[in-house]
Amino acid sequence: MDGIKYAVFTDKSIRLLGKNQYTSNSSTSGKSRRMGPIMGHTMHYRRMIITLQPGYSIPPLRKKRT
Repeated sequence: MDGIKYAVFTDKSIRLLGKNQYTSNSSTSGKSRRMGPIMGHTMHYRRMIITLQPGYSIPPLRKKRT
């Protein structure tokens, strides 16, 4: 659970909640990529879908107040 950055709330992820699947982004390091003369990088996160067995759930997420 330490690698999880934050939960993702998109149309698809909300539909997956009905199937007991949760979507979140996890920490990874991005890599440098070159496309011709332009230097870029890959994303610094990976999206993962966690499927839980029937009867299990994840407690509601709370927003951090700043």
